[in-house]
Amino acid sequence: MFKKCLPLLALLVIAMLQTTAQNVFDPNDSVYTYNPAAPLGTPSNPNVPANNVMAKWIRTPDRITWNTNKFKSYIWNGVQFRLRYPNNYNPNQKYPVMVFFHGGGERGDIYDNEDQLYWGASNFEERINYNYWNGFLLFPQQDVIFWDNNVFPKINAIVDTLTKYTSADVDRLMAIGLSAGGYGSVAYMSAFPQRVAATAPASPSFVRTLNYNVQDYKHIPIWITHGASDYNPTAYDANGFCDDVRSIGGNIYQQFLGTEGHFTWYYQWNHFDANNQYILNNFWMNAHKAQPLLFYNNGQFCPGSPIAAKMGITAGFNTYEWQRNGGSGYTTIGGATSNEYTATQAGLYRVRFKRTATGNWSDWTPNPISITVKASCSADTAFAEHFETVPVTYSATTPYAKSQFDCVNGVVPNATELFSHDGTGRQGGGFLVHYTMAHPNYTYTSNDKVWGTSNLVTVLPNTNYVFSFYLANQSTTSPAQIVPKINGTALTSFVQASGQGNASWTKFSFNWNSGAATTADLSLHNLLAVTTGNDFALDEIAFVKLAASLPAQWVDFTVAKQNETASLKWVTTNEINSHHYEVEHSTDGANWVKAGTVNSANGIGNNNYAFIHSVPAKGINYYRIKQVDVDGRYQYSVIKRIVFGKTSSLLVYPNPTKDKVSIQTNGVLKAVTVYNTAGQLMLQQTFSNSTAGRVHDVSVSQLQKGIYILQITAANGTIENLKLVKE
Repeated sequence: MFKKCLPLLALLVIAMLQTTAQNVFDPNDSVYTYNPAAPLGTPSNPNVPANNVMAKWIRTPDRITWNTNKFKSYIWNGVQFRLRYPNNYNPNQKYPVMVFFHGGGERGDIYDNEDQLYWGASNFEERINYNYWNGFLLFPQQDVIFWDNNVFPKINAIVDTLTKYTSADVDRLMAIGLSAGGYGSVAYMSAFPQRVAATAPASPSFVRTLNYNVQDYKHIPIWITHGASDYNPTAYDANGFCDDVRSIGGNIYQQFLGTEGHFTWYYQWNHFDANNQYILNNFWMNAHKAQPLLFYNNGQFCPGSPIAAKMGITAGFNTYEWQRNGGSGYTTIGGATSNEYTATQAGLYRVRFKRTATGNWSDWTPNPISITVKASCSADTAFAEHFETVPVTYSATTPYAKSQFDCVNGVVPNATELFSHDGTGRQGGGFLVHYTMAHPNYTYTSNDKVWGTSNLVTVLPNTNYVFSFYLANQSTTSPAQIVPKINGTALTSFVQASGQGNASWTKFSFNWNSGAATTADLSLHNLLAVTTGNDFALDEIAFVKLAASLPAQWVDFTVAKQNETASLKWVTTNEINSHHYEVEHSTDGANWVKAGTVNSANGIGNNNYAFIHSVPAKGINYYRIKQVDVDGRYQYSVIKRIVFGKTSSLLVYPNPTKDKVSIQTNGVLKAVTVYNTAGQLMLQQTFSNSTAGRVHDVSVSQLQKGIYILQITAANGTIENLKLVKE
């Protein structure tokens, strides 16, 4: 019944716009504070406008301490809202629109029109000021906790009026929200999928109730964050919602914070990708209604096999046109006039649409879909699990059941270290996550199976195979001890990754001869039986016939201080045609320079190497090893980090800073508090699972530029105050 009402609602909105909507938008508008003692009808005490009249409005400052004057005040049909114009606004240039749905704690009456800015507004304004992104920021406010169809048509009317009288681009609208507003952003997308180009809900309450029409919004990119100990949404409901979207090929990017509760939004807004870029910025910039979903991300095909790549955008537009570029320019595909298209040839694909029969065409797809044929597909791969689709092809026993520890696409962090890529370094790739810390009541038995093939793998007798997988730690406390087995026989005592997060991804490979066997039962087991730590991730499990030549296999890599130098040691095994190793150094983890070269030993067993870097930089130093074969092919080790230049028990860096500050003490860190120069509390972060010497990252991107007091409290009660400069 609800969907049947949508056309009527749309007509009502159009009618309102045609009869009463007017242009009140001006980036130079003054912002007035509500004063009920002022004469009625004055800018500080305006009359409440009649229904269907867009009007300038007021605000009532309360708990917000930063200057909100760039967020202009308006009202429409009882919905007060704030609008932040793009920097250097040019009416001849189109700009995207971000609609923010506030949480239940930021609701207010029509004279408030300020509390909806409490979360997020200063962050997003800062992104505009730093030229990360530019567009309209629309912050509506309502007086009840949950967002529903009572307010969504009014938001549509606001957006339509904005589009009519300014250069807002209706095809690039993103919905974002937290808690009840996270629910609101998904509910808005669900009710009006033709409106929303992307959505980013954080801790969206009752989100599983919105999966009834997932087919309507499956083409829209979604980025959801949620905490393991949250009560609404629970991890079960959030994971269930994500699985519902993935199961039909939808594009959902999931960030599960295993030691967090409900407050996950700052993790989402301030999270970096592997290239040290805000993921949210890229999410904003790529949002467009003409950007197709490639179902299951399936765009590569083997030579000689049929191509069938399904793609599509939101249904319900009036007209669609698809084009293909096979190398000689784009040509229209005859008969491809619906919202979905299945490509049967390699090439670049794009689409555009009309909202109405007499309307203008949208822009073409900003990032065309590439369908390619691989150079070759190895017939030597007997089994491979990439964890990219649901369901995945593994089996596990309690306590590592899929209903408890999920295969996720995207980001899986714990409290202090974030995964921003999969085992191969690909942003947004899938991997299998086992999170025991989030479920401390479980009990464990040594040798529990954590992964296994659902069906036996067919092998050739008397043939050599390689069983390999990537392993990473989510915690340095009691890292998992993984035992690979084939047909129940262990291939080694155990393997264990070092470090945590991105830098701990390590590939392990083991040779196996099938002998008389014709099948192989592949499995991975955890030898460790503890409930503290023991959190890990697996990726890219493969079983391949042994090639004539294999690159060197990494066994271990460590970096330690040796007086004022960095001592690097690494161990490899089964070197064949390895030529040399290059030690690379970085001070930011992104830009690398060669620090030295070590020749390869080319031994079949373990080979031990060492290198001294005599001139490490003050502060953080990053190291990685580049192994180069005789034919020029190469592979990288994991990345290791070490800090130099520490002259006291406390190290704070960088300072000045733009986005975050890293803090390390000899003791255990309890809390970090930031005050402005007037003594007002600006932010506070506590640490319940810190250990001595551990590095903690604290986001300060929400602070305005200026000087602050950084108060650092240790577990033993000692307090140190430092000046912090925010650039």
